[in-house]
Amino acid sequence: MNPALRLHACALVLIGAAVTGCTSDPTSFLQAPAAEAHDLSVLAPGFADPDREIAPEALQRAVASLRMILRADPSNEDAQVNLGEVYLRLGQPSEAMSQFTAALASSAAHAPVAKQGVGLAFLKLGDRDSARKYLGEAVASDPTLWRAHLGLGQIADQTRDWVAAEAAYQAALVLKPRAAAHNNLGLSYARQRRYDEAIEQFQASLALKQDPIVRTNLRFAHAMKGDYLSALVGVAKENLPDALNNVGYAAMLRGDFDAAEAYFTRAIEASASHHRIAADNLQLLKDLRHMKVAKAAP
Repeated sequence: MNPALRLHACALVLIGAAVTGCTSDPTSFLQAPAAEAHDLSVLAPGFADPDREIAPEALQRAVASLRMILRADPSNEDAQVNLGEVYLRLGQPSEAMSQFTAALASSAAHAPVAKQGVGLAFLKLGDRDSARKYLGEAVASDPTLWRAHLGLGQIADQTRDWVAAEAAYQAALVLKPRAAAHNNLGLSYARQRRYDEAIEQFQASLALKQDPIVRTNLRFAHAMKGDYLSALVGVAKENLPDALNNVGYAAMLRGDFDAAEAYFTRAIEASASHHRIAADNLQLLKDLRHMKVAKAAP
């Protein structure tokens, strides 16, 4: 049984270079695009910024509008780049790559941004080597491309190159403090068991943008540090069983079996219905204890 599968809420979650969400609609003025409307570069920051939430239906409208422009003007690099950004936000990296590749072939003016887009698409597709190549070329041409730095940080984290990861995230943060970069740097620190520094980064992320994923990361970092009470501060009553389970899971990872048992038991007792994950964790804890006793036996 793999204990890594027993955490209820996905703790220590990396925020990618392009995420989706829902609130404002920055594309509402694209209802009837004209063939001569070539300059859409002003849209790129809205589509590209993972700290800015955009409703999926707004993104779908943007796809339709940008495709209409490209039918009238197939070589419109601004539209190609923006459509690539929209596809990244929609979680369609292959479609995004085709647009960024077209922009890269059309004009050198868009090369750094297009290379960043290709690199991020490769990263989403799981091709780290290709992603590193294009993202590296992007920041070499334009060091202000903060999402390229963020992507390079993710790749370095995946290969446990902590020095390179920290440098990449810090490079992104120097350009402008953003919630995603703070979260990812916090995650990198947490993986190195640098929990105090991780907590600082998660708090900085939450100060810029309230996000339940980052909140879970913060609570889990507190728990992995052994500060179980801080991990539970402010938890809403309806979320308490899951939070107790997660604290118990952290305690189990730390080898603090007595605390783990107490928190799993509390999670089960606080749950309005059977908390299967906490119950499974409690059984796993018992198995680990038996294994520890058996290993210690002469």
